[in-house]
Amino acid sequence: MHQNKFINQLSLTCALTLALAGGFSTVVRAQAGTDNPGYQSNEKRSGVYGDAPSGLDPLEIMHRAQQLNGRSAEEFNQDSQLQIDSSASDFKRLQQQRILEQQATKNHEAQALEVEATE
Repeated sequence: MHQNKFINQLSLTCALTLALAGGFSTVVRAQAGTDNPGYQSNEKRSGVYGDAPSGLDPLEIMHRAQQLNGRSAEEFNQDSQLQIDSSASDFKRLQQQRILEQQATKNHEAQALEVEATE
């Protein structure tokens, strides 16, 4: 009985070890066996993208677009601060306008009540 239990444990351990080794080897092969760094198989040598002589590299296009129209971090911060300041002043102006409109409406209502009371 002890021998059966030992054989079962040994076979289970061997099976588990083989499964883990097989899984790790698959991962290693997947990482080491790449021949197209940075491109999917449908992008490389497709005639439109990738390394084809007539093709365009999409990463290069994005990089050039960012470099041509790009702003520095300081320019971005200045533009952002100007937009925030402008929006804040617009908000304050509209808020004051609404407050004045509400006060004018209350004054008109109060005057109308006084006129009705005197009549």
